[in-house]
Amino acid sequence: MEENNPSGDGHTEPPVKKMKKDAHKIHALLTKPPRQPPKEGIVSSIKTEPRSCVRKLKEQNSPLQKLLEHLHGLLEKRDMQQFFAWPVTDNIAPGYSNIISQPMDFSTMKQKIDDGAYSTLNQYIDDFKLMCGNAMTYNHPDTIYFKSAKKLLHSGLKVTSADKLKQMVHALPCMLEIPESQLGFDLGRVIPKKSCKKALLHRKYSSCLVDMCECPLKNCHCESFTAYARECSRLGVQLGDWRKLTGCHSGAPPR
Repeated sequence: MEENNPSGDGHTEPPVKKMKKDAHKIHALLTKPPRQPPKEGIVSSIKTEPRSCVRKLKEQNSPLQKLLEHLHGLLEKRDMQQFFAWPVTDNIAPGYSNIISQPMDFSTMKQKIDDGAYSTLNQYIDDFKLMCGNAMTYNHPDTIYFKSAKKLLHSGLKVTSADKLKQMVHALPCMLEIPESQLGFDLGRVIPKKSCKKALLHRKYSSCLVDMCECPLKNCHCESFTAYARECSRLGVQLGDWRKLTGCHSGAPPR
C-alpha cells in the first residue's frame, strides 16, 4: 500500500532533516548581528541640517518679508477663534467652491510670505481683504462667521494703514530698508530729526537692527524691542506707545 505524499512531487523530505534545516534558519535569525547605527558625524548632520537650513532661510528674508511676518502675527492674534487659520473645504462649508472662486486663509498667506510671493505690502493686504470678503460673501450677515470677518477686516485695515505703519518705524527699524515702491508710501518724512538711528552708536544700532529683524516671531523680539527702546530713552528719544504697536504689552517701561 502506497503512502500519500502531501506535496504531490513524489519526493518526501525526511522529518528529521527538515527539522534540522528549520532549526538552522531560526538560529541564523536569532544570532544575526544588529544593524550598526550611523556614525556620530552623520547623526549630527542629520539632526542639525534642517535647523540650520531654517535659520539660513530666515537670515535671507527681505525687509519686506520681515515686516509682513510681524503684521501677520498681529492679524492672526485678532482671529481668536481661528476661523480663518486654515483653508475652507466643501466638507466644512457645503458648496463653498461653487461660490468662492479665490479662497484665501492665514496659513496660505504665511506660506506666501515664506516663499517671497509678495513683492509689495499692498499685495499682502489684498489677500487679507480677499480672505475676509470671502467669509462675508459665503455666510449670512447674522452668522458669527460674517460678523467675525467684518470685525477682523475693520481692525486689520487699521493695523496695516499707512498711519499705523509709520508709528512702527522706531520699533521695527528694518522697515527703513523697504523701498517706497514696495511699502506704498514714503517713511522719510515721519522720521524725527533726532532719531535713534542717528543718536545711537553705529555698532549698537546695527546690533539692535539684527536682533529685532531676525529674531523669531513671538519668541525673543519683545526683549530686543525693550533693549532698543531703553537705549533710545537713555539718549532722550521717546518712541511713543511702542509696546502696544509691537504687541509687547507686558513688562515695565524702559528706564
